[in-house]
Amino acid sequence: MLKNLNNKFGKVNAVLANEYIKVYPETAEEHRDMQKFCREEKIEFYDIRPLSERPFKIVMKGLQRDTDIEEIKYELAIALPEIEILKVGQLKNVRTKSPMDIFMIELKKNGHENKIFELTHFMFLKIKIQNYRKILEPHNAGIATCSIILVQIVVFSQDVSNVVRTTGRINVRSRPSRKTPSV
Repeated sequence: MLKNLNNKFGKVNAVLANEYIKVYPETAEEHRDMQKFCREEKIEFYDIRPLSERPFKIVMKGLQRDTDIEEIKYELAIALPEIEILKVGQLKNVRTKSPMDIFMIELKKNGHENKIFELTHFMFLKIKIQNYRKILEPHNAGIATCSIILVQIVVFSQDVSNVVRTTGRINVRSRPSRKTPSV
């Protein structure tokens, strides 16, 4: 499988991750070509979209928790008409499942998406806007742009029936039981 990819695309950046092989193309065009090649060769794979094709995500802090999501979309469309809003969602606290005063907004990439960082006041409140994703450093940018995860097919020439695969995880049955206090 990797030999075919290397023959077709030259030296391919590939990393073994558990039972999968992660392949990192250099460009978005090479990513599309590898997808096409895998489909033609009937190689089973999972695709991770390149960053250039993903929506631009930001986080807006400072609005009230009970602010309606449709109202945020409407007000953003008025404040910044050149920006296309794909989705607005309210983040929730992991432990309590209660809504927080943080809203995640997905924008379509059209060259004007950075104008949203100019907003300091929105819906009569002072707000703070931050990137949802951590900005990549220049030396990591080529590697993290896109990847294809191939399903590894391994053929062993030896008898491996006595090989046991272990992981670093703790067996659930070996954990001590937690007793809850009776009320």
